[in-house]
Amino acid sequence: MTLNRRLLTPKCWTPPQAPPNQGRTAVTRSFTIIRRLPSGGAGPEDVIFDGDGKLLTGLADGSVVRIDPATGRRTIIGNTGGRPLGLQPSRGGEVLICDHDKGLLRMTADGTVEVLVDTVAGAPLTFASNVVEALDGTIWFTVSTRRWDLEHYLGDVVEHSCTGLLVQRDPTGTVTILRDGLKFANGLVLDFLYAFRLWKCQDRRKICAIYWPP
Repeated sequence: MTLNRRLLTPKCWTPPQAPPNQGRTAVTRSFTIIRRLPSGGAGPEDVIFDGDGKLLTGLADGSVVRIDPATGRRTIIGNTGGRPLGLQPSRGGEVLICDHDKGLLRMTADGTVEVLVDTVAGAPLTFASNVVEALDGTIWFTVSTRRWDLEHYLGDVVEHSCTGLLVQRDPTGTVTILRDGLKFANGLVLDFLYAFRLWKCQDRRKICAIYWPP
Protein backbone atom coordinates (compact mmCIF):
# COMPACT_ATOMS: atom_id res chain seq x y z
CA MET A 1 0.00 0.00 0.00
CA THR A 2 1.38 3.42 -1.00
CA LEU A 3 0.15 6.59 0.64
CA ASN A 4 0.03 9.97 -1.03
CA ARG A 5 1.91 12.79 0.63
CA ARG A 6 0.09 14.24 3.59
CA LEU A 7 0.76 16.91 6.13
CA LEU A 8 1.76 15.86 9.60
CA THR A 9 -0.38 17.05 12.49
CA PRO A 10 2.01 16.38 15.39
CA LYS A 11 0.90 16.41 19.00
CA CYS A 12 3.14 17.52 21.83
CA TRP A 13 3.82 14.85 24.42
CA THR A 14 6.31 14.82 27.27
CA PRO A 15 7.41 11.31 28.22
CA PRO A 16 8.03 10.43 31.86
CA GLN A 17 11.61 10.61 33.03
CA ALA A 18 13.52 7.45 32.17
CA PRO A 19 15.20 5.51 34.97
CA PRO A 20 18.99 5.61 35.14
CA ASN A 21 20.74 3.39 32.61
CA GLN A 22 22.35 0.65 34.69
CA GLY A 23 23.61 -1.35 31.74
CA ARG A 24 23.47 -5.12 32.02
CA THR A 25 21.63 -6.40 35.07
CA ALA A 26 22.14 -9.62 36.99
CA VAL A 27 19.32 -11.16 34.95
CA THR A 28 20.53 -10.13 31.49
CA ARG A 29 24.28 -10.13 32.01
CA SER A 30 24.75 -13.58 30.48
CA PHE A 31 22.68 -12.87 27.36
CA THR A 32 24.99 -13.07 24.37
CA ILE A 33 24.50 -13.87 20.70
CA ILE A 34 25.87 -17.36 20.19
CA ARG A 35 24.56 -18.04 16.69
CA ARG A 36 22.64 -16.31 13.93
CA LEU A 37 19.95 -18.10 11.96
CA PRO A 38 19.58 -16.80 8.39
CA SER A 39 15.93 -16.16 7.53
CA GLY A 40 16.50 -16.34 3.79
CA GLY A 41 15.08 -12.90 3.11
CA ALA A 42 14.74 -9.32 4.25
CA GLY A 43 12.67 -7.97 7.08
CA PRO A 44 11.83 -10.84 9.45
CA GLU A 45 9.25 -9.21 11.70
CA ASP A 46 7.70 -11.46 14.33
CA VAL A 47 9.57 -14.60 15.45
CA ILE A 48 7.71 -17.29 17.38
CA PHE A 49 8.10 -21.00 18.17
CA ASP A 50 5.54 -23.48 16.86
CA GLY A 51 4.42 -26.61 18.70
CA ASP A 52 7.34 -28.63 17.30
CA GLY A 53 10.00 -26.20 18.51
CA LYS A 54 10.57 -24.69 15.06
CA LEU A 55 10.76 -20.93 14.50
CA LEU A 56 8.20 -19.11 12.37
CA THR A 57 8.73 -15.69 10.82
CA GLY A 58 7.35 -13.59 7.98
CA LEU A 59 9.49 -11.77 5.41
CA ALA A 60 9.13 -8.59 3.40
CA ASP A 61 8.44 -10.53 0.18
CA GLY A 62 5.35 -12.13 1.75
CA SER A 63 6.93 -15.48 2.59
CA VAL A 64 6.17 -17.27 5.84
CA VAL A 65 9.17 -19.39 6.81
CA ARG A 66 9.74 -22.23 9.27
CA ILE A 67 13.32 -22.57 10.58
CA ASP A 68 14.79 -25.48 12.52
CA PRO A 69 16.93 -23.79 15.20
CA ALA A 70 19.06 -26.93 15.59
CA THR A 71 20.08 -27.24 11.94
CA GLY A 72 19.16 -23.87 10.43
CA ARG A 73 17.12 -25.65 7.75
CA ARG A 74 14.48 -23.35 6.26
CA THR A 75 11.13 -24.31 4.78
CA ILE A 76 8.87 -21.82 3.05
CA ILE A 77 5.32 -22.63 4.17
CA GLY A 78 3.67 -20.23 1.75
CA ASN A 79 3.29 -16.61 0.68
CA THR A 80 0.55 -14.18 1.70
CA GLY A 81 0.98 -11.89 -1.28
CA GLY A 82 1.29 -9.03 1.20
CA ARG A 83 3.47 -8.16 4.18
CA PRO A 84 3.20 -10.62 7.09
CA LEU A 85 3.81 -9.10 10.52
CA GLY A 86 2.62 -10.90 13.68
CA LEU A 87 2.30 -14.71 13.61
CA GLN A 88 0.62 -17.26 15.89
CA PRO A 89 0.81 -21.05 15.53
CA SER A 90 -2.67 -22.58 15.35
CA ARG A 91 -4.17 -26.04 15.24
CA GLY A 92 -3.15 -28.67 12.71
CA GLY A 93 0.04 -26.90 11.66
CA GLU A 94 -1.85 -23.79 10.59
CA VAL A 95 -0.48 -20.30 11.19
CA LEU A 96 -2.49 -17.16 11.99
CA ILE A 97 -1.01 -14.12 10.30
CA CYS A 98 -1.49 -10.40 10.74
CA ASP A 99 -0.72 -9.13 7.27
CA HIS A 100 -0.23 -5.40 6.81
CA ASP A 101 -1.87 -5.42 3.38
CA LYS A 102 -4.31 -8.34 3.49
CA GLY A 103 -5.71 -8.35 7.04
CA LEU A 104 -6.02 -11.32 9.39
CA LEU A 105 -5.16 -14.55 7.57
CA ARG A 106 -4.92 -18.27 8.25
CA MET A 107 -2.27 -20.27 6.37
CA THR A 108 -2.54 -24.05 6.25
CA ALA A 109 0.40 -26.45 6.31
CA ASP A 110 0.37 -26.64 2.49
CA GLY A 111 0.52 -22.85 2.12
CA THR A 112 -3.15 -22.21 1.35
CA VAL A 113 -4.21 -18.77 2.58
CA GLU A 114 -7.67 -18.02 4.00
CA VAL A 115 -8.78 -14.48 4.77
CA LEU A 116 -10.40 -14.35 8.21
CA VAL A 117 -10.89 -10.58 8.56
CA ASP A 118 -10.29 -7.94 5.92
CA THR A 119 -12.66 -5.21 7.11
CA VAL A 120 -13.31 -3.76 10.55
CA ALA A 121 -16.25 -1.42 11.22
CA GLY A 122 -16.87 -1.14 7.49
CA ALA A 123 -13.32 -0.04 6.62
CA PRO A 124 -10.51 -2.10 5.02
CA LEU A 125 -8.26 -3.71 7.61
CA THR A 126 -4.67 -2.53 7.23
CA PHE A 127 -1.67 -2.62 9.55
CA ALA A 128 -2.91 -5.62 11.52
CA SER A 129 0.05 -6.08 13.82
CA ASN A 130 -0.04 -9.03 16.22
CA VAL A 131 -2.35 -11.96 16.97
CA VAL A 132 -3.07 -14.56 19.67
CA GLU A 133 -5.61 -17.39 19.89
CA ALA A 134 -7.41 -19.07 22.82
CA LEU A 135 -8.06 -22.80 23.06
CA ASP A 136 -11.70 -22.32 21.99
CA GLY A 137 -10.64 -20.61 18.74
CA THR A 138 -11.28 -17.02 19.85
CA ILE A 139 -8.73 -14.76 18.17
CA TRP A 140 -7.52 -11.32 19.23
CA PHE A 141 -5.36 -9.03 17.17
CA THR A 142 -4.05 -5.48 17.26
CA VAL A 143 -4.19 -2.79 14.60
CA SER A 144 -1.31 -0.36 15.06
CA THR A 145 -2.74 2.62 13.20
CA ARG A 146 -5.51 3.35 10.73
CA ARG A 147 -3.84 6.51 9.47
CA TRP A 148 -0.34 5.43 8.45
CA ASP A 149 1.23 2.45 6.71
CA LEU A 150 4.30 0.41 7.62
CA GLU A 151 6.66 2.42 5.44
CA HIS A 152 5.55 5.66 7.09
CA TYR A 153 4.82 4.38 10.59
CA LEU A 154 6.92 7.11 12.21
CA GLY A 155 4.23 9.55 11.10
CA ASP A 156 1.96 7.93 13.67
CA VAL A 157 4.62 8.19 16.36
CA VAL A 158 4.94 11.91 15.65
CA GLU A 159 1.20 12.51 15.46
CA HIS A 160 0.01 10.25 18.28
CA SER A 161 -3.03 9.65 16.10
CA CYS A 162 -4.58 7.23 18.61
CA THR A 163 -6.17 5.18 15.84
CA GLY A 164 -4.99 1.75 17.00
CA LEU A 165 -7.40 -1.07 17.85
CA LEU A 166 -7.71 -4.26 19.86
CA VAL A 167 -10.08 -6.57 17.96
CA GLN A 168 -11.69 -9.91 18.74
CA ARG A 169 -12.88 -12.55 16.27
CA ASP A 170 -14.95 -15.26 17.95
CA PRO A 171 -15.23 -18.86 16.66
CA THR A 172 -18.39 -17.96 14.69
CA GLY A 173 -16.51 -15.27 12.77
CA THR A 174 -18.09 -12.31 14.57
CA VAL A 175 -15.66 -9.40 14.78
CA THR A 176 -15.80 -6.97 17.72
CA ILE A 177 -13.67 -3.93 18.49
CA LEU A 178 -12.71 -4.26 22.16
CA ARG A 179 -10.57 -1.13 22.44
CA ASP A 180 -10.36 1.91 20.18
CA GLY A 181 -8.16 4.98 20.37
CA LEU A 182 -4.97 3.04 21.13
CA LYS A 183 -1.58 4.62 20.59
CA PHE A 184 0.21 2.39 18.07
CA ALA A 185 -0.98 -0.91 19.51
CA ASN A 186 1.66 -3.49 18.77
CA GLY A 187 2.67 -6.68 20.60
CA LEU A 188 -0.04 -8.93 22.06
CA VAL A 189 0.19 -11.95 24.38
CA LEU A 190 -2.12 -14.21 26.39
CA ASP A 191 -1.24 -15.24 29.91
CA PHE A 192 -0.66 -18.96 30.41
CA LEU A 193 -4.14 -19.47 31.92
CA TYR A 194 -5.79 -17.61 29.00
CA ALA A 195 -7.27 -15.29 31.64
CA PHE A 196 -6.19 -11.96 30.19
CA ARG A 197 -4.47 -10.36 27.24
CA LEU A 198 -1.58 -7.92 27.36
CA TRP A 199 -0.79 -5.51 24.57
CA LYS A 200 1.85 -2.86 24.07
CA CYS A 201 1.13 0.73 23.09
CA GLN A 202 4.48 1.51 21.55
CA ASP A 203 4.53 5.30 21.35
CA ARG A 204 3.39 5.68 24.97
CA ARG A 205 5.71 2.95 26.32
CA LYS A 206 2.79 1.22 28.05
CA ILE A 207 1.78 -2.37 28.67
CA CYS A 208 -2.02 -2.69 29.00
CA ALA A 209 -4.20 -5.60 30.12
CA ILE A 210 -7.80 -6.70 29.56
CA TYR A 211 -9.37 -9.69 31.31
CA TRP A 212 -11.27 -12.46 29.51
CA PRO A 213 -14.01 -13.45 29.83
CA PRO A 214 -14.98 -9.86 30.63
